[in-house]
Amino acid sequence: MVPTDTQLAFAGYLRAVPKVGGSTIKDYLQRLPTALALHHSNYQSGYRQFTISPEVKVALSNMAVEIPPIRRTVRDPVDLDTVMRISEDGDITSDTRAAIVVAFYLGFRPINLVSVKRSRATGAQLDRPLKWGDLRALDIKGQRAYEVTVRKEKAATTHSGDYAPKLLMPAEPGMPCPVLALDSLGIRNGMNTDRVLFPRVTDKDLQAALKKHAEPGQTLTPYSLRIGTASQMAAADLPMEFQRRAGNWASNKTADKYVRSSAGTWKRTQKAWAAARQKPSMSSRRPVAQTHGPEQARPGHIRQFPDKKTDMLLVLHETGKWRGYFYRPETGDRVQRLRAQRPRKLADFEVFKKSEIAYMMQKTQPKEDPVGGQLARDANWVCAQVQAGKPYPDRPALSNTTPDMPAAAGVGGR
Repeated sequence: MVPTDTQLAFAGYLRAVPKVGGSTIKDYLQRLPTALALHHSNYQSGYRQFTISPEVKVALSNMAVEIPPIRRTVRDPVDLDTVMRISEDGDITSDTRAAIVVAFYLGFRPINLVSVKRSRATGAQLDRPLKWGDLRALDIKGQRAYEVTVRKEKAATTHSGDYAPKLLMPAEPGMPCPVLALDSLGIRNGMNTDRVLFPRVTDKDLQAALKKHAEPGQTLTPYSLRIGTASQMAAADLPMEFQRRAGNWASNKTADKYVRSSAGTWKRTQKAWAAARQKPSMSSRRPVAQTHGPEQARPGHIRQFPDKKTDMLLVLHETGKWRGYFYRPETGDRVQRLRAQRPRKLADFEVFKKSEIAYMMQKTQPKEDPVGGQLARDANWVCAQVQAGKPYPDRPALSNTTPDMPAAAGVGGR
């Protein structure tokens, strides 16, 4: 065991080193036991050789508060024009170009895409990057798409696989396409589920490509791709909820830290302000009913998941909260499905907050075909209760429904 005095002495040495903040000192010492154990022949034995004592933990926490953090490199965001220049540069390897295109659209951390210095130092360079097993090919209205799931997030010890999958769809004409990039990548490297997407790409390759196409005075690093995703979404006036989900950030406050302003943002803001001056006062207008996604969510709507394996009946459970009940498309019978939210477990409904309805409606499609069975009976019940003036009707118990009840007009997705 390493004595407490020795641990405190090492922390004091780090404190005297210029350009080392208190939070960095705490981070260094907390990582030491794991780092030493990884290089020990017996992991458990190596881990026991160095355990941070409670007294040292208190001292490290105090240092993290007392010693201000050192300002790190201020990264600039990568914009779409830079990504397009890189994607058209034949001198950069095709795998590196594909990695940059996919990274920009997904907004993932570099460690979740390629091998980075931090993971190589511990011999875990293949532990976090995306593998083909993390992707699922989809067909959405005749278009090839991918559903991508992060296997391990930044704090994988406390949560892993909690974020909803990301959807990659074909890009607009003239823009670098992430779906084509993944397809060509699979042709070159194979799609073995245990194989990482970018086996020959590292953070150094991303850095070299970004540095080559950076504008004069720009500081671009692999993390600039993640910053660029948030900044571009903010410049497009997308809601903060979209930005938060795009980068798998835990809160809107954290997502906002990644947004960088630009001349383009300034011009759009000035244009919007000028247009607002020409409009009548908003105070005299009646409030507009809030819509969710491409259409307004209404109790009794029936949606279908992209995999076409589950239908969902929407029910307004209480103010600001919805429930989506699951059904089998072929028969309309009630079924259970793995919930997208925590805790991930089988359930017969999914809970949606008011802020999550738009996201859910993007991930599902209106049920166009006539439905029957229990789904139709439940939908009719909910619609009838709403028409009767009941504010939050839940779906009925099985004993309260009438067999073979025809679907009500307008019950489906439209």
